[in-house]
Amino acid sequence: MSSSRKKRTVMPLSSAGLMTFYSSDEPGVKVGPVGVLTITVAFTVASILLLIFKPV
Repeated sequence: MSSSRKKRTVMPLSSAGLMTFYSSDEPGVKVGPVGVLTITVAFTVASILLLIFKPV
């Protein structure tokens, strides 16, 4: 009787195995952390300015 077990690739554990990081070169827009922070702050400031100058 032969065993029909499939071979699995075991990824290294990080944070108790809850997170998996992939490195892939996919096409699309690449936005770094500084860009995300800048867009977030700009959106927040624009929202506050709209509330001040054009109240609902």
